[in-house]
Amino acid sequence: MVKDTGRMCTSCARELPATSLYFRFALAIQGELDVLDTGAADAADPRAILESMADLTSEEAESEVHWETAGVLCGACRRRLVDWLGARPLCH
Repeated sequence: MVKDTGRMCTSCARELPATSLYFRFALAIQGELDVLDTGAADAADPRAILESMADLTSEEAESEVHWETAGVLCGACRRRLVDWLGARPLCH
């Protein structure tokens, strides 16, 4: 008898029994803005960027510059995520 862990794949909601291989993931996307004066004519003006965000709530503004999630994946969803990200293995 396989023990029920209550663990489910974050992506497809498939139950992940205690004896099955699963994958933990954490993903964070963080916005950055280099504000050093490079003298380039096409450099973005930080004030203009901030002004364009003036109508956002603080939660919306924060989600524009930082978003994160974590969970567990089954093998099939892990493969789909790696393919979608275009990730290449570090070792060949």
